[in-house]
Amino acid sequence: MSYRDVLIKESENLTMSDNNSLRKDEMKEQELPQFIYQEPEEFAPKPLTISYPLLPTPAFKEEKIFLPYTNLTDQQVAICFKMPTSDRVITPASKLAPRKNTFKQQKQKENLDRMQFLMLAGLIASIAVHGLVKYWGKFNISSLFMEKVVAQSIPASEQPIPTIYVNGIPTPDWNQITFRSLKFSGSGNSDVPVPETPIPGLKTTRIWNEGQGLSEVMELGDFEGIFGIEELALQKIADFAGIELANLPLSDFQTLQWQTLTDLVAAIPELGEISIDSIAPLADLASSVTGQLLSGSVSSVIENYPDLAVAQLGEYISLSDYSLTSIPNIEQVALKEFSNWQSTVINGIPGLENIPFSYLSNVPVPDFSFIGNVDLPLNANEANRSRSISGSNQAGFNVSCVSPCAHIELSGNNNLTGAQWISGKDQKNIKGGFGLLKVMNGGKEPTGRHPYGSSFKQVIWDVQEAKGDVTTAMFFRKCHRGIPDLGCSPYFIGPVVYFTYHEKDPMALGLPILIP
Repeated sequence: MSYRDVLIKESENLTMSDNNSLRKDEMKEQELPQFIYQEPEEFAPKPLTISYPLLPTPAFKEEKIFLPYTNLTDQQVAICFKMPTSDRVITPASKLAPRKNTFKQQKQKENLDRMQFLMLAGLIASIAVHGLVKYWGKFNISSLFMEKVVAQSIPASEQPIPTIYVNGIPTPDWNQITFRSLKFSGSGNSDVPVPETPIPGLKTTRIWNEGQGLSEVMELGDFEGIFGIEELALQKIADFAGIELANLPLSDFQTLQWQTLTDLVAAIPELGEISIDSIAPLADLASSVTGQLLSGSVSSVIENYPDLAVAQLGEYISLSDYSLTSIPNIEQVALKEFSNWQSTVINGIPGLENIPFSYLSNVPVPDFSFIGNVDLPLNANEANRSRSISGSNQAGFNVSCVSPCAHIELSGNNNLTGAQWISGKDQKNIKGGFGLLKVMNGGKEPTGRHPYGSSFKQVIWDVQEAKGDVTTAMFFRKCHRGIPDLGCSPYFIGPVVYFTYHEKDPMALGLPILIP
């Protein structure tokens, strides 16, 4: 009997239930007819159509059976019937032998894969060659192939800050640098413009003195989106610094000075469900504002006592009387969740000033896309310098100098030789800043460059022509982004001592570079 005859004969032997309908619970998978095809070395035919004239519709209809081209010796063959959607029985084909690729098909696939790989490799190579041809002579791309990058720590006595040399270029050793260790070498101050809508915690002046650490002057908002500080919680910072928060007073967390009950619940939602009389500092706050001993959840107290909802903690209680962990879960919340976290001074976060920069998620990375050598340090007697590559983000980086114009002339490739980086100690009135805060320091900043990004500005400071030396300094800015967005001031908060260079020393210039 042929394969087709077997299938048709067995289909005619199927019977239906009394009500002429086939139900899923009456026809299990194991009850389906099973066949063993006994003719060895043959392959299943192409898809065929079987009619079931004895079976009523719509339970069964004409159905096509698709079977793979494979040897069916000792294999089970299953017939699939077309049923209504609700009662359909699905017989898996997992027991059927998989279709095998022929040798010819396998070779075709291998050839196709090889061709795709070669096409991709050729595309990448052509892009690389195009880049080298286009930018050769403008950028120091050749150094990536011709020089071995060598990083070496050097004694602190040779540079004013911990330093690592990369191919002779000094870069900060962020493993040894903290906000506290960076010191101001000069003093200054500026008023902070106040927006129409008051911002709790916003300080109206920025003052710094020689010898102060950066941590005593700079605020979290000054580095928003740069170091990732705002993403950290108090506990994470404490772990980095190796301190126990339970041993510290609540006053060490400066941000709490201007927080209200509403602010705290917004930052720590679970706090709203806790009874206020079980949280000592909040219970005392409620008593000081209302003159009553309140109970009930913090959220209910906020709803029933509007004056208490907007009362700032630092105005009504002495935060130094309580442990830092006396407010539940305060140490687990990211700093950015607290109201106006931007106005918190660096040393107002326990342990933050002593954490090496390398512990933070983002640290300033030098831009080595353009490197020059200190060719000639020239003193303030110089004037009318027009091949400048220094300036500001607002004024551009080709700000010429009339007089005085102490500067360094650079060398490198043909385009760079003779370019001038003007001293910011002489040229200090370059336009800078944006937003409301741009008016600070009269809207001016010293000329310089940003080879380390927006976290600070590198400025040529003292030029000693006789010795062939030049010192540089770091300048910072005040920022307050978010709502409301006050923008950023010019880079005028400084100087903080930075690297010293000698004649012929290489230095990272970064981008942009446009040489007049």
